[in-house]
Amino acid sequence: MDSHSPPVFPTELEREIFKIAARSYPQSIPKFIVVAWRVKLWVEPLLYRTIIFIEPENAHMKSQIMPRVPIHSRDTLSPILQYKGQPFFADATRNLLIHIKEIGDAELVFSHCRGIENLWLFVPPSTGSRILSQLADLPLKQFHGSVVQLFGSPEQIDFSHRFFSQITHLSLLDNTMETLSSFFLLPNLTHLSVDAFLAGEFHTVLQTCPWLRVFVATEMIRMPPIIDNYPERDVFAKDPRFVVIDYDLTAGLRDWQMGTYSGNDFWSRAEDFVARRRSGEVDISQYRLD
Repeated sequence: MDSHSPPVFPTELEREIFKIAARSYPQSIPKFIVVAWRVKLWVEPLLYRTIIFIEPENAHMKSQIMPRVPIHSRDTLSPILQYKGQPFFADATRNLLIHIKEIGDAELVFSHCRGIENLWLFVPPSTGSRILSQLADLPLKQFHGSVVQLFGSPEQIDFSHRFFSQITHLSLLDNTMETLSSFFLLPNLTHLSVDAFLAGEFHTVLQTCPWLRVFVATEMIRMPPIIDNYPERDVFAKDPRFVVIDYDLTAGLRDWQMGTYSGNDFWSRAEDFVARRRSGEVDISQYRLD
């Protein structure tokens, strides 16, 4: 090599540098793509690793998304899906947040993004059953949403459905007792999050699901605490797997996004808290994660 030539990295090292930079600064991926064709091939899939799809008129929901994170609508995402094709998105996309009214939009996304492992879903209750078969064919590990929306009513919820067959982390946005009746049917469930309003069923859940590693009860921020005032809380609160966190839509969405980019979300924090309760580092009477 000429002593005056600029240094040249091995291709493998260059690729890893760009991929690390893209994961660390996802908002910079569009700039990386125009550096060179080879860089585009390396980092463009990372641009779509996490897709956030929100209707343009939903200003409140859009305001909950972290700064500089791309927010897609039908007008922006549909042409990209059709141009890049199903094989690209099946390989690229692992995390999806979707909040829509037109179920056809969801069907289009799910028909292309066949590799989704982490899903936050908002769909109209009357339409959820239309996409249930599509969701059941995904390699879903984490689901955040309402199972009542998916099945149509609390009475129709079927925890033996293959939709649940691979799910390990389930964060339910329902507050009906029927959603707590059959968690023992979920073969791979290790992490569960439900509304603290359902405290009357917590002991049963912990007793019938000994394989659960983390059981999170969510309490609304700025509302009176539920678990602290629940007269029979000691029946379940001293189980080291039990954790209470403060929660609202803003905190939940920001937390989900941080988890997709860094792995640091309320699940990981709750895991650490449970480990410290088990070891005695945190007193077993302390169940609230600040």
